[in-house]
Amino acid sequence: MELKKVFAFGLLFELISLATGLDRSDFPSSFLFGTATSCYQIEGGYLEGNKSLNNWDVFTHMPGNIKDGSTGDVADDHFHRYMVHILIIPYRHKLFNQVLVT
Repeated sequence: MELKKVFAFGLLFELISLATGLDRSDFPSSFLFGTATSCYQIEGGYLEGNKSLNNWDVFTHMPGNIKDGSTGDVADDHFHRYMVHILIIPYRHKLFNQVLVT
């Protein structure tokens, strides 16, 4: 059941993105689109399996370093949901290519 929910959420997100009406011609030809992320934002699974601590695990667990005290202990939880993520990659890649072509 969880796979269906993740897939439905991904589809909904993509449809909302497409409905915004943005077009490449809305931006200067020299404008470069880009994205960035880090393992810490995706991985999750703090102190599980054979994972070792990284600098962000240590930093975010020191009181006062993060204003609201949040951490990336769960993040996007790829540590536990990697199989679901692998299953939706082909769908997202295909849809992303369609967006780039239009």
